Amino acid sequence: MSSPPTSSRTTASPTPEDAPLRVGRASQPSTLSSRLRRLSRADLAALLALVALAIALPALYVSSERVVYASDLSGFQQAAVSTALELRSRLATGIRATLGMGFLVWRSTGWDYSLLPAVLPAPILLALHGGRVTYIVTCAVLYLVPFVLLLGATAAALAPERKRRAFWFGAVAAVALPALWLPTLRGYPDAGASALVAAALVLFLRDTELRLRWTPAAIGVCLAVAILFRRHFAYPALSLMVVIGGYGLLAAVDRLRTRTPGRSVARVIVGEMSGAMRAATWFGGALVLLGPGFVVRAMRTNYTDLYASYMRPPAVIAGSFAEQFGWAAWILATLGYVAAWHWRALDRRRLALVLVVMLLTLGLWTFRVRQIGVHYALHAVPLITLGHFALAWTVTQRARGRPLQSLFVVGAASYAIVNAVRGLAPLHDVPPALEHTRWLATSRPPLRWSDYDEIVRLVRDLRREAGRTDPVYVAASGALRSSSVRSADLMLDDPFRPGVRASDITWGSRLYVPHTPHIDSRDGNPTTALLQAKYVVVATPVQYHLSPDEQHIVRTAVEEFTEGRPLARDFEVLPDSYTLADSARVRVYRRTRPSSEAASLETFARFRAALGARYERPVLTYLGTSADVIVNGAGRGDRAANAPLSSDMVALVVPDSAGRGSHLRASVRTAGTGCERVRVSALALPGDTLLSSGTPTVSPQPLRDAVDLPLNAVGSSVLLHLWRDSAPPPDAGPCRLWISNIAVTTPP
Repeated sequence: MSSPPTSSRTTASPTPEDAPLRVGRASQPSTLSSRLRRLSRADLAALLALVALAIALPALYVSSERVVYASDLSGFQQAAVSTALELRSRLATGIRATLGMGFLVWRSTGWDYSLLPAVLPAPILLALHGGRVTYIVTCAVLYLVPFVLLLGATAAALAPERKRRAFWFGAVAAVALPALWLPTLRGYPDAGASALVAAALVLFLRDTELRLRWTPAAIGVCLAVAILFRRHFAYPALSLMVVIGGYGLLAAVDRLRTRTPGRSVARVIVGEMSGAMRAATWFGGALVLLGPGFVVRAMRTNYTDLYASYMRPPAVIAGSFAEQFGWAAWILATLGYVAAWHWRALDRRRLALVLVVMLLTLGLWTFRVRQIGVHYALHAVPLITLGHFALAWTVTQRARGRPLQSLFVVGAASYAIVNAVRGLAPLHDVPPALEHTRWLATSRPPLRWSDYDEIVRLVRDLRREAGRTDPVYVAASGALRSSSVRSADLMLDDPFRPGVRASDITWGSRLYVPHTPHIDSRDGNPTTALLQAKYVVVATPVQYHLSPDEQHIVRTAVEEFTEGRPLARDFEVLPDSYTLADSARVRVYRRTRPSSEAASLETFARFRAALGARYERPVLTYLGTSADVIVNGAGRGDRAANAPLSSDMVALVVPDSAGRGSHLRASVRTAGTGCERVRVSALALPGDTLLSSGTPTVSPQPLRDAVDLPLNAVGSSVLLHLWRDSAPPPDAGPCRLWISNIAVTTPP
């Protein structure tokens, strides 16, 4: 491969501290000690200043907030606290239990949220008994500072002749962006995954031909761990892998043009592509070994359908990226890339590689993922940072005389300060002239809720009213939602008080607030959660945080109580009411009796109609209140239920249409005593409602390994009953029934 092009401008010979960066076979990896010896006092001072800023800014920002954090804003902190409590319990048990934490973290890679981001903050929270400020500062130091340093290292790789100066230029360009800070300030640990992707990019830029044996392995492992850390980083990881493969392919084509006669084409291609293939092998192998649960889940889950409610048109996504950074930031970054390319101020080959990776990531997000969030701006932070670095580097290299350079520095510093004030300062500190401009970063001041006291009062009243095992359902999805009620409950107690275990605070501190379904595409039919609720919190008018067309289940749940439907007759309203910031009124309903099967089916039918065919899911719905009945499976092939049986019936709805001659077929298994009297029946439901004239088909006794029940009517769903015939004798033990592979089959 040809050597990197140098700047067309005549410069002085580099000093030892700015020695050229060499890549490929000529590269000799330096030891950590030798690199540390090369750190100057200025480097150490700059590093300490960066760490101090990473402590001071989050501490000041978060300390001025007055808010109940909800959803992801509280979820990652709660995961870190739970991990800390789990660590405390295992440390008290012994070394083997403590080492078992590794297995727990490994297993969590298959969950919705991995515990990997919680591993490093957890010991610090445990040692300091830290709260919100401690958690945010910890994430800033552990995750954000390395990300900034690695962006600086990326800049240094683009300007190898003066890499030390380029390093700090790049780091300062990153620190000046409010969008870099905001995800961490909001509680997201995503900067850790960004740092891993940036590390892989730096490794590739320093050894683009992947000649060093350890480079492909390091790149593959970094990218795999980044995905397991936060799975939306699969897109920049895949973008980098595509660029690595494409670069190797172009190198192979170039080598084929100049190959010596007689050398096989296959050998040339394999020789040039071997590094990329090793990186891909390490990447795939690390994903499978470190996150097998993630791999299985990714293969089984259609994330596009699951998060369809969050998806926006590409134009809206592009506008969101523009607003989060401001138009000035994008224009300056574009000018930087054009100027650096035109005047060859940076290594063109590496600059092209960086641009392709960043633009491919941005394109995938804009046209494929299409989701909006402050943490997703991290996918554009390297693109803007390096563009600003390229502009600053080119101007300082081309500007003649100290006055022009000083003028540029003053202008850049003024823009950075004004942009930071607009992006992060409290609203009362932002000058009126900057309030509505689109040229600067969008304003994201510290969160302050005017109805904070009212929500805390609601939670305190619930703590006095509800028992520790009474499920609370929150029929709202604005600032007030199930996660904010749970978070407020947790805020009112010290999670590190003696005797508290991680399992004690999963769904609250003194309340039991399980997740309330509120997103149509992700959560599906919430009938079971509503039937099991002992208390229901209802806000009117309906509170949304997405488009109402994507949260029909919230509106339907509210209407169950505001329109006096049969389910609401099983509740009584408590006397107190609460007023939110938008004048919405909140009331609490307490269950007085279990809901009848007819009322439950009516509720199921209304939720199913609200979801429509677009978000129809072939999952089982349990019509009951027992927490011992477990229903799982996301598709027709893996639907199953596990239920303890007595003379009381367990009712399940199978949302499959039944035609003439249809049969319900399922596999069954029992365990315990008295299971010979277990029965199963099936009844087709026209319009998802129970008809008085319907006659269910009942299984024979005793049950075998499977049931095959003919359905006597045409229906839009099937009602499945499980029970144990007659009262068991006094000496009879419990009987459990597992029913799986549930399907409604219709002859052609």
